[in-house]
Amino acid sequence: MGKSATSVADAPPDIASTMEPLAGVRGAQRPLFNRDFAIAFLAHLTFVYANMLLTHYARWVEFIGGSVRDVGWVLGVGGCVALILRPFAGPYIDRLGAHRIWFVGLLMFGFTLFASISITSLGPYVYLLRVLMLVGQGLIFTASLTYISQSAPAHRQTEAIAIFGAAGFIGMCTAPYLGDVLLGTGDRGKEDFDRLFVTAAVLLCVGIALLTCLRSFRKGTATTRLGLRGFVQTVRRHWPGSVLAASLVYCMVLQVPFAFLASYVDAEGIRGSSVSGVGIFFLAYGGLGLIVRLFTCRVPDRFGRRRVLVVGLMLVSLGMFSFFLVDSARLWTVLIPGLICGSGHALLFPTTTSLTLASFPLESRGVGATLSLMVFDSGVMLAAPLFGFVADSFGFATLFGLAGTMALAVTVYFGLVNRDMWSSRSGEAGGPLSPAPELR
Repeated sequence: MGKSATSVADAPPDIASTMEPLAGVRGAQRPLFNRDFAIAFLAHLTFVYANMLLTHYARWVEFIGGSVRDVGWVLGVGGCVALILRPFAGPYIDRLGAHRIWFVGLLMFGFTLFASISITSLGPYVYLLRVLMLVGQGLIFTASLTYISQSAPAHRQTEAIAIFGAAGFIGMCTAPYLGDVLLGTGDRGKEDFDRLFVTAAVLLCVGIALLTCLRSFRKGTATTRLGLRGFVQTVRRHWPGSVLAASLVYCMVLQVPFAFLASYVDAEGIRGSSVSGVGIFFLAYGGLGLIVRLFTCRVPDRFGRRRVLVVGLMLVSLGMFSFFLVDSARLWTVLIPGLICGSGHALLFPTTTSLTLASFPLESRGVGATLSLMVFDSGVMLAAPLFGFVADSFGFATLFGLAGTMALAVTVYFGLVNRDMWSSRSGEAGGPLSPAPELR
């Protein structure tokens, strides 16, 4: 990729401070944790909490007449259309500013929650609402990542993304468990799912209120070229390389706990007296994930993001295989894959996101964040129908084996393509010890 892959985020602190004329403050002098970061974190936390309540979305699709295979198609079609629309969002974020687009995404996501209450059967409108939900979700994630990436000091990019993303694990600890409580473990009626959607919508309204208190740290860039052509040109100029393959498979494997866990738990009868295995799984997933994230937030920048990425992929692969240890008669056994997968997720999100964003200059971070989210959409689009078919036709054991093998294969691939990371002083291009000549 040559010089184009070297970005502000990859420069040493003394150089980066002269390359970020944002808000009249030099990057190296700007504090990471301030009022704006706190408000952004809390606003993101309320959204994540609302979004994590929807880990029970598969149960709702089945309640209105769908099967496990239908769950896969609803999620897959939604991800496919959202993927097509995604390239148009990045340039608008860079033109209008991340703060405004973040607000639009929250409004769109909230609309789908309220609209879902009126649905009583599976039909085309379910697919349409899922598309709007994923588009809104994508705008929120893309704009929030762009905001944090642009507001953080250049030499603490990965740390900022890691701490900001910790909101996800806080939501994971308790939101699925709350969803279990709202839905109950017996026969579920429409009022139970209505209660779930209303709770998520109220949380989202709190996030919208918080966002109105957030300052627009960086204004949009008027010269940003809008449309698909501008997006493609920017991506070609700053292509991140093999990290996208790792991100794609990582996002595909994530569909196992986030899309199919509820169906698996119900099919196997993994439940206690008042809660199912979903809440217990995510309590472990989010709890240990949060601890790992907080204690390792500086590790990628210090020892190498690519090295940490490989470790994360290995843990996710091991987590998928550990589902074979789950015993429906012993509820606590769902803690095993929850703990392992949560640890892998804690390491993977900041490293894959940071490596992707690092290849884009500051004024194009909206496009970079959009590309990162497009990889996520691609993972949903590919994995949801495939995994739904595998689970429905061959059983969940085959699904876990397939997902674990995929994660292991991309770990080997990424390690071979980036084998120089094991011998370099910082362990990766763009580490804190030297600027990056290339992101492979």
